[in-house]
Amino acid sequence: MKKLLLSAVAVSLIGTPAFAADSDQQDFVINANVEQECSLENPTDFNLGALRINTDPGPQALLLTATASDTQDIWMSCNYPADISLEADNRALVNSNPVTDTAQFTNRLNYRVGLQPSNGSAFNGFNSWAPFVQPQPTTRTQTAEFHDNATLTVTMPHFEYGNQNRRPIAGDYTDTVTITLGTI
Repeated sequence: MKKLLLSAVAVSLIGTPAFAADSDQQDFVINANVEQECSLENPTDFNLGALRINTDPGPQALLLTATASDTQDIWMSCNYPADISLEADNRALVNSNPVTDTAQFTNRLNYRVGLQPSNGSAFNGFNSWAPFVQPQPTTRTQTAEFHDNATLTVTMPHFEYGNQNRRPIAGDYTDTVTITLGTI
């Protein structure tokens, strides 16, 4: 009898619905924001050194005889598809000394700037930007964010338009190029 009674009590407990207390449920949203940011490593100044000229007497005397160039790597990063622009102050390497015989001598030497991604596709770069003929600033619009150790090159070809058949006057030549990442 005891076994039958215990079995009946156990069955009745199993079959009885549980009475739960009232419950409540609420949702919440988590938000965050990352500001648009671009970062550019400061390139070191380029020094193309002593430019080679023809030192032999004759019709080719004092003309440039070799191309000068230098290359360095700089980190460039933007977390959004930002613009990259190049702008030159003088649009040429300029010697501040005046030129008297402008038919044969010059105080301006044209150069080119290259800014290329290390992997060839991280951003839309500048293969051979010529500030003496291209508008200022020259801008490349990017289609995606980028992070790259880019190659920056400055080349002063001796055969470049304006550099050939005109003798550079003695002295220092300089220009300043500005790289801008982001909205202009």
